[in-house]
This record gives sequence, structure tokens and C-alpha cells, in this order.
Amino acid sequence: MIGGKEIRLEDGTWLEIIFRYSTASGLTVERIGEEKNVEQGNYPISHGGFKEATKECMNHPYVKGLQQTIDNDIERTCKSLVGWVEQKFCPTNRVPSQSLRIRPVTYGRALNPKFAKPKERFEAVLLLEDGSFFSGSGFGAPRHVSGEVVFSTSMVGYPEALTDASYKGQILTLTYPLVGNYGVPPRDSENGILKYFESDSIKVTGLIIQELCTSPSHWASAETLDEWLVEENVPGIWGIDTRKLVKKLRVKGVMRGILEVCREGEEPDLKKLLKEMKSVQDPNSRDLVGEVTIKEPVYHGIGGNRRVVVIDCGVKYGILRSLLRRGVEVVRLPYNFSSKEILEYKPIGIVVSNGPGDPKKCIKTATCTRELVEEGIPVLGICMGTQVLTLGMGGDTFKLKYGHRSQNQPALDLETGRCYITTQNHGYAVDPDSVEDTGLSVWFINANDHTVEGVRHKRNPAFGVQWHPEAEPGPLDTEFLFDDFLKQGGA
Repeated sequence: MIGGKEIRLEDGTWLEIIFRYSTASGLTVERIGEEKNVEQGNYPISHGGFKEATKECMNHPYVKGLQQTIDNDIERTCKSLVGWVEQKFCPTNRVPSQSLRIRPVTYGRALNPKFAKPKERFEAVLLLEDGSFFSGSGFGAPRHVSGEVVFSTSMVGYPEALTDASYKGQILTLTYPLVGNYGVPPRDSENGILKYFESDSIKVTGLIIQELCTSPSHWASAETLDEWLVEENVPGIWGIDTRKLVKKLRVKGVMRGILEVCREGEEPDLKKLLKEMKSVQDPNSRDLVGEVTIKEPVYHGIGGNRRVVVIDCGVKYGILRSLLRRGVEVVRLPYNFSSKEILEYKPIGIVVSNGPGDPKKCIKTATCTRELVEEGIPVLGICMGTQVLTLGMGGDTFKLKYGHRSQNQPALDLETGRCYITTQNHGYAVDPDSVEDTGLSVWFINANDHTVEGVRHKRNPAFGVQWHPEAEPGPLDTEFLFDDFLKQGGA
């Protein structure tokens, strides 16, 4: 449960107080400041506790200049705070007698996110399979992980990216230098789906960024990026030259890597890590889709008379939301269901979703998709779903050098000549030469590298695109594809 309150002092200065309640830590209050860790103390939830904490926090050098103002307003401020807390969190007076964590901050009429070095610095290192390494500061969980190091040039949408199951097994580098500046949204849900995330948890193995925001600014922010990664037990490294890293990945291709975030007082052992790197497994050799798919059928929007089945290879929740907004009932099924089992749900159409890893690991899904196409059921493949569709029809796929991971990939319609700007996240693509005898035709190509971006069946109502028409985040120029798909099913 998250809440917030702004208080304007007599000199026009604004103070913002963020309240947080959880069963684990009880009620906490943070007055967010320029630095991540300023003087703070634990105090009981009482008027006296607020007053004592506020006075003590004012000893911090950053806010000493406002000492007199705080002294003048402290009684009114404390009473207002306590009254608001009691009304918001203690309607039955049953809040556990936990403590308040208070941090001071001052800012002008507009709150600006602060990018500052935390008081505590945890050593961290990223080691690549070619032996090169990048040293930086750790955040999130102190852990030692390995995976495929990839990069995304997206400027926004880190909550969506981190929860996108297509990143399973990967250590994600974000090229945009300022990350975390709008915090992490609350876990609100609708129709059993989180509204602001693409799955129920972080799916990346680790995160690499240039600069970490420690005091985010957004009306819906519930916590910082650092706090979120700690909760999800995911390590991150910041303060490295991400431009240098990405240039290396573009030249040499994506690589296996080890990310280690040490505990306080510890340092990475590079010799040990170099020895370990020799045995690090390529995550694409695993059945990553099997690790992220659901285990049992899940229903969303129950009650509609039009039903769409989503074969869940690691589906983004944005795809489900886009379908539900169009008034259809959605049933998510595991990726290893047979076509016979799927047809028992009497769907008007089938969506083969995005997912992580090598599509050739999804042989059963590809066979199932071919059988559904032959039944004449409308089929829409999204991202990996397009590769699965192509494999099922007898085509082939290959691994890209560094993939398409951004929100500005140009997809060119070969029939109309129109180019759409799209959101993409995939490391494999359809081999155009393999499509000829499959019953499919190439529909879209990438205007940058001319790889296949979309295919369409010549006779049956089946097509697939390599991008995400639901975006989330990104341009919504191709949302019409959902409408075209549903029209094929008579919706």
C-alpha cells in the first residue's frame, strides 16, 4: 500500500512525504532527498516520534538552511502528518507498532529526480566471454549470475522491459543513460493482469545501466528501481561505460557474461570469474519457454461470447490487455498443449505469443500451430510466435548478431510501401529463403537490415509479425493488426 503527501512550508518550499505499508516492514515514511541515504532514524508512530525524527533529520547539511522554517512549522507539520497517516492507514487502530523511516528533502515547485551516488558503494563487475570486463557500482541484490548480455536502445519503459519474459536468461543493458527517474509503478491489477508490468515478476537475469536514479519523480511511483531489484533478488551494475559495451556487442555480437554484485566490504575475484566463464552455459541451449509458460489454463475476461486462445510462450500482458479491450474472452494455455486440446476451447482465433530463447526449442508448439493453420482457424503470431509459425509451416530461422531490441524499428510493408515504427525485442529471425515453399509469403521487412519482419499465409487466415503491435511501451501505429485478426475470426 502506497500513499504520499506534500506539505508547503511558510517560505514556499515544498516537502514531499511518501508513506509505505507492508506486512513485512509495517508502516514507513520517507521524505525523499537528494541522496539515497541521509541521516535517518527509527521512531514510533506518534506525534512525538515525528517531531523528534524531523528535528534530527534537519542536522543533515543539505537541509540545514531550512532549519528555522522547519522549527516554525514543526507542530503544524507533525499534526498534519499524524492525522493523515491515521486516516489513511489506521482506520481501525490496528497498525502494528512498527517504526517510521524519515528522510528530509527540499526542492522547488517541481520535483526533479536526483541522480546521486548512494552513501554505501557495493563493488560490481561485468565479465564477458571474450575476457573483457567492466567495473562499476552494484545495486539491487548482491548476487552472482550469468547469462547472455544484450542491449536495448529504448528510452523509456524499463518496468515493462524488466518484466518481459522474452528477456529470460539475459543480462540486459539499457543504452539510455538515465534509468530509474520515474520509479516503479504500483502492482495494480485488472482482469487478473498487472496493469503496468508485462508479467508478474522481473524476468531479466541482471541489469546494466550507466546512471542510477536514487530519488525518482512520478505521481504513480511506488518504489525505486534499486528497491524493486532487491525485492526480486536481481543484481544490477551502474556507473560503467554502456556506450563502449554496446559498441563491442554490435561489432562482436551478443556474448555470454557474468555479473557479480558483491556484498559490502567484498571485491570481485577476476581470476576466479575468468576460470568460471569457460563453463558458463549459453541460456539459449535451455528450454527457456518452458521456464516462463503457465502450467495450467488461465481465463481472463470470463463471460464473453467470443474466445481467443493465447498459446503462452512467455506472453506480454500488454497483448492480453489489447485483446480484452476489444471485448473478447482470453484463455491462456501452456505452450505444449496439442491442437486437439486447444480446439476444445472453441476459439475464434489463436495467438502464438512472444517468448525467450531459440524458437527451435518449441517443436511441439510449431507442429501444433501448423495443424491449427490447416484447420482454417485464424492465427496471429507475435515476435517469437512468427518464428514458430514459420517453423511449423516448414521454414527456418537463424540467430541475429545482436538482435532487434528498441522502440523505433522500421517495418516496411512490401505490398503498400508504408513503413511503421515498431517496438521489438527478439534475437532470432525468419530465414527469407526458407519461406518460398511453406505457403507463407514475406509481408514486412526491416528497413534497416532487410530481415523478415512479417509473414502471411497465401490461402488461410494466418499471419505473424516480429514486432509488438500492442507496444507497451512504444508506438501504437500497428494496433490495427489485432482488429484485422479478430475480423478474420468473425468478431
